[in-house]
Parts: sequence; C-alpha cells; structure tokens
Amino acid sequence: MARLARDRLELTAEMANWAGSGSGSPFQAGRLLLRWESSEIRRGGWLAGLGVAGASPGAPLALWPGAGTGHARTPLLRAHPLLDGGVLDGPAFGRRLIHVGIERQGRPRSVGPVRLGWAVFVDGAKPWDTLGPNGVPWLVDGGWGCAWAAWAAGVNCGWTWPGASWMGSRRCRWPGEFAESSVADRGVTVRPPPLA
Repeated sequence: MARLARDRLELTAEMANWAGSGSGSPFQAGRLLLRWESSEIRRGGWLAGLGVAGASPGAPLALWPGAGTGHARTPLLRAHPLLDGGVLDGPAFGRRLIHVGIERQGRPRSVGPVRLGWAVFVDGAKPWDTLGPNGVPWLVDGGWGCAWAAWAAGVNCGWTWPGASWMGSRRCRWPGEFAESSVADRGVTVRPPPLA
C-alpha cells in the first residue's frame, strides 16, 4: 500500500498464490485499488475509488471478488446485496470484477448532544465469469443517506436506486463518536413486499 498526496490518495496492490492440495493446481487471487479522499474527510468532503480484482481458474469461491452492501466484500454496490440468507448470491459476484464509486459527505453538524450528517453516492460494478448467466451488465446504484448520533446511540438510514430499497441500521456508539465512513454504506437492506 502506498499513500500519496498528503495521505489523501491510496494505492493498494495485493496478490496471493496458493499451492493446490494433493494433485490440484495452484491458484491465485489479487486486487488493485485506487482510493482518493478530499482533505479533512472527517468534517465532510469527497470520497472516490476505482478497483479491479480477480481470481484464477481453480480458485475457491471464497476468494472470488464481489460488490454489495459492504457485509461480505469491501466494494460497495449498495442497492444490490451480495448475501442472501448468509449465502453469496448477488449479481456482482464473479471471478473478475471492476468497481467504481464516488461519494459526497456533508459536514456533520451538532445540535446540542445530537450530531447530524448526510451523504450522496453513486456506485458501479461489473463482474465477469459469474456463477449465473454470463453477460451481467454494469450495475449502477445511486442514493443518499443521513445519520444522527446522540449520546450512545446512532442511526443510519438511506434510500438507494435502482432496487428501491430502504437501508437503515442502528448502531451503538460511544458518546460523541460519529461515523468516519459513509453514513449509508453498511445499512441493513429491507426490501418492500411484492405487490399482489
């Protein structure tokens, strides 16, 4: 990992090689990530990232890259959950993946003991060599989120599109602590029931 431009630009390159068990072939997995943030992001600002990741033939599914709500893999695609009942089953899961995202965070404001913040974002991802049908198109999500924290409780909520899903989560925090990462990036996705 290299950090440049006064610690605002981060370039990460990772590669790993495994020997196959028994008579199995060796396999590899790796990723390249470029991440930028404006100065003083803790006070609001911009975040942007671009990454590619992949696994060689023979690599177990646990090493395949994916994008989702941030629970199973790091790349974000907030309206497309990667997990379904604890199983990797999202559309942005494959042997190869490219992902991109940009986010604008509003400066947290304090109103008495309550701290308020907001964010807007656009995420995108494109997988190749998926478990499902080939030819998954680019998946692009956009949305907004807000957060408040008072004393030891915090609530994050937001709306993402496409998929029309409401994201919300409650997290316990120490007094005075406010989310350093996105206010809408790790919410629990709740899909509305289908219309009859």
